[in-house]
Amino acid sequence: MMAKQGLGMVQGFGMVMAIVVVMGSPGMMVQSAGAAIPPLSDQKLREYSTHIVIGQVMAIRSKEVAVPYGKNYDHAAKVKIATLEKSQSMQLKAGKVIEVYYTTIKERESGWAGPQRQSRSLKRGEKVKLFLSQGQDGKFYLLEPNGWEPIE
Repeated sequence: MMAKQGLGMVQGFGMVMAIVVVMGSPGMMVQSAGAAIPPLSDQKLREYSTHIVIGQVMAIRSKEVAVPYGKNYDHAAKVKIATLEKSQSMQLKAGKVIEVYYTTIKERESGWAGPQRQSRSLKRGEKVKLFLSQGQDGKFYLLEPNGWEPIE
């Protein structure tokens, strides 16, 4: 009888532990399952873009910004346009320098889930294809999370 009770206690303890692990760590499950959004397909990048620009990154300004759930970096990149694949503006043309805005994450609180912003930063001197959306403020923003590609 003692062996059965002992076995029952072990089984019961195992079930309690499983419940504690599953219920005790929802942040971990949400963080790994919901923290990042999948990259946009090439079709979606083209569809959602108001402008597709091929150019070279001339300069980047970055500023650390505190947000309620951690810290971000806000970036402004100056890009010299080489060619346009798509544009809804007659003002954009080869040779023009535009400013492109995007955000990357510096840090987040444990268990945080939400938009990841840009998955990587632009680099000075890099040749790139940019998938842009022009805001109502007239500024150009990279689509998220993968609004640019390096050009070899």
